[in-house]
Amino acid sequence: MNQLTVYQVSESARVRSLTLTGDQHFSTKPIQSSNLIFPLALPKGTRTVIYVRATTKTLIRTSMTISTMQKLYEDNARISYGDGFFTAVAVALLLYNLFVYFSLREKVYLYYIGYISTAILHTNLAAGHAQLFLPWLDWLNTTTILPVVSFFSILFTNSFLQTRENAPLIYKIRWGVIALCAVPLAFYVAGWYAAGITLSATLIFALFFYWILAAVIAHKKGFAPAIYYLIGFGALVLMSIIFEFKMKGWLPESYWTESSLFIGAAIEAVVLSFALASKFNFYKKEKERLQEQAYQQAIHFSSELINMQEAERKRIASELHDSLGQKMVLIKNRILSISMAGTPPDDSLAQHVAEAIQEIRNISYALRPYQLDLLGLTSSVKSLVEECCNAAQIDYSLQTDNIDAFFNNDASINVYRIIQECLNNIVKHAAAKTSA
Repeated sequence: MNQLTVYQVSESARVRSLTLTGDQHFSTKPIQSSNLIFPLALPKGTRTVIYVRATTKTLIRTSMTISTMQKLYEDNARISYGDGFFTAVAVALLLYNLFVYFSLREKVYLYYIGYISTAILHTNLAAGHAQLFLPWLDWLNTTTILPVVSFFSILFTNSFLQTRENAPLIYKIRWGVIALCAVPLAFYVAGWYAAGITLSATLIFALFFYWILAAVIAHKKGFAPAIYYLIGFGALVLMSIIFEFKMKGWLPESYWTESSLFIGAAIEAVVLSFALASKFNFYKKEKERLQEQAYQQAIHFSSELINMQEAERKRIASELHDSLGQKMVLIKNRILSISMAGTPPDDSLAQHVAEAIQEIRNISYALRPYQLDLLGLTSSVKSLVEECCNAAQIDYSLQTDNIDAFFNNDASINVYRIIQECLNNIVKHAAAKTSA
């Protein structure tokens, strides 16, 4: 209040009054309380008339109650205890998320901290507690703090709900909505208090629709944590409406209606903390899903690559064995037939052709062992070990079970190649004389 005067007129026309002004520093007030307690002397059977005159630079939040001192103290104790409890819950969650921010360095937690801290300050301003404990903030009121609360709520909304992907329209208008937050402050600084008050109240109620619409759109896009966001801000909206109805006299004054702003802020702080945790788990599971998908794709790609390599080897082996190999055999036979016809034989030429034929067979076998397709994995492994050890003059003993039924074609190729590489390493690096 800028100035508040209460007049009591008795039946004898005697007038008692008490005036408080907000222009003076809070610490200089005769009674340092946001509540004005005006004692009424009401003898039984008498009548009195009360007048109240108030001017304000901010949104008026007035309610009047007539009660005995005992009832007054009991109600104030209950309300103060409840307000303190719900404020402590919100502050505890604020500090927890501050710790999480320093651990993860994600801006969404910083926006949450800014929003919840200013929301706590607003509820304590509305209840008059902030001026009592922080008298140097007597210039701060609901008209000046609501735009700041709105600013952080917009940042948190867009960051948490990932509106750039989940709600593009909400994301596009965010800077326009943020710019509107500065208008009430500009009007207030200019001294246009009535316009500033109206714009500030209008802005916060317009944001209710902004919050809810953003959450609904994001949830429809499949962003699961949006449901917690919707519950949190929905609780705040509901409690704010209850408080407004109480101020207008549409709901009776009680502990729950008097402390509805504190209850709404506490519920919102709790649910939004769950929302942040849910978002973290959501993206963690999404990351794990993508990693698993990438892993499966890598396995599939490797399998396809191996299959393609084996198919190419099989084709080349077939070409070498069936085409070029057969031509070399024909050449060799032609040389032998010429020799038998009486032409002087060229033994070196026949020898070179025979060696070329054997080399082709070796290359063909190395690329794709024909036993693997014709006889199976067990026989192919036996043949591979026999040829390799005999060529390297290694004494060996081999004991194998029939493993043909245990592997499909792709796995059989892999097993064969592994054994082939092991034998090559034994021959090249182990200098072995015996092997088992």
